Amino acid sequence: MDTFNYDHQEKCIISDELGKIGWGKYQYLLFFNCLGGLSLAMVWIETTAIIMHLETFTALEGTLLAIFMNLGTTIGTFLLSWLVSRVGRAKVFKICTIIEFCGGVISLGGSYCLYLGLFFIGFGSGGDMSVAVTVFIEQIPLKYRRYTSVLNVSWCIGGALSSLFAFLISRFNFLSFEAWTIQMVICTLLSLLLTILRMKTLESPIFLYEMQNKKVYDVMLAIAKRNSQENYLAEFPLLRKETAVLDTKASIFSKNYIHTTLFLLVVYFFSSLAYYCLLYYMPVLIPIDSEETVYYIICLQQLLGIPGVIFTLLFMDGKFGRRGPQIYGFALSAIFVGVFILTYDIILIIFVSGIINAGMMAGLSSLYTQTQELYPPLLRGDISGWANADCFLAGALSPVLMQYLYDASTFWSLILIGTSFLISSLFAIGLRETRINKKKVLSS
Repeated sequence: MDTFNYDHQEKCIISDELGKIGWGKYQYLLFFNCLGGLSLAMVWIETTAIIMHLETFTALEGTLLAIFMNLGTTIGTFLLSWLVSRVGRAKVFKICTIIEFCGGVISLGGSYCLYLGLFFIGFGSGGDMSVAVTVFIEQIPLKYRRYTSVLNVSWCIGGALSSLFAFLISRFNFLSFEAWTIQMVICTLLSLLLTILRMKTLESPIFLYEMQNKKVYDVMLAIAKRNSQENYLAEFPLLRKETAVLDTKASIFSKNYIHTTLFLLVVYFFSSLAYYCLLYYMPVLIPIDSEETVYYIICLQQLLGIPGVIFTLLFMDGKFGRRGPQIYGFALSAIFVGVFILTYDIILIIFVSGIINAGMMAGLSSLYTQTQELYPPLLRGDISGWANADCFLAGALSPVLMQYLYDASTFWSLILIGTSFLISSLFAIGLRETRINKKKVLSS
């Protein structure tokens, strides 16, 4: 298969079969499992952002913590996404939280163990952010595909939870341990819980089908059984061998995909650069001395991003499509970063930063959904790996760039964020629209 259009997804036999089974208990559990993993990844990232600004660490040490976290995430994204296309989605999905748990345990050793622990935490988180959306989108009926955008509410939930943990720990910490240590323990235990919950996750039937693996019949029957659809019969033919061979020779950098891939990576890089710059430096951009109040405000700011996800969910199958939320959402964020520069009142800061987060989340929610739709199944692992590695490369650069610009002037650090949003908006225009034709999927 050398070319790709959205009909590839609509004509996929497994999508039709999943439509016969319908949405049920298995999809609900899978959704919350993926949402939990993505939220935990964001909790780890936000926790790192909080730790790096503590008085316990120097500015250099704090910057190194963020770099180790993002270095691990970048490497984990590439390696685990490579495995996703070869050993399967479910195995990598389960391994991710195990690695995060091990990293959490290592980080509790303190001193240099914290750097090593954050590297492994980032490694597992990067894999989770690469595979979770693919795991979900390949096990749901086609007409529910827009729910993939809801998974991106994890960016808000994770950031809010981390700030909430920090707020509660700083307020009610009666133990002799440092606050950041307690927060790392909580995150490590959450990793263990998710590891247990993922043990019963099934392999992606679309992946098995593309690989001509007869286990696809067992998986489809298992999904039907968990959804209480015992009358379902898996009687579809396997993919023809010659079609599968052509699929394995495709590349996200081949002639037919190179334009899409390059534009997509630019959008990922600059939107992520803006996101991480805001994430890591919001604690110092808020003009308040009270640590508890700052945590409370950051938690509120993260939650204000949820309306952006809801907007994308409601309108991405309409005239806005997949590109609209990216083009207008990132542009809106860029405009209000300019307003943020001129804002000094704390109420206005919360309001303006809330709009920035909402616009950003509208764009990111649509971006992650569209990424999976722009490529055929066997290339989804590859593009997820490259896209997320691109994200975390931006994450690794953001503390260095922001520290340099912030030391010079807050103005220039905010200009970097606004410009990044603007570039993301402009390059999103060059992406192909993948909005679903509702008339073609009513029967699924």
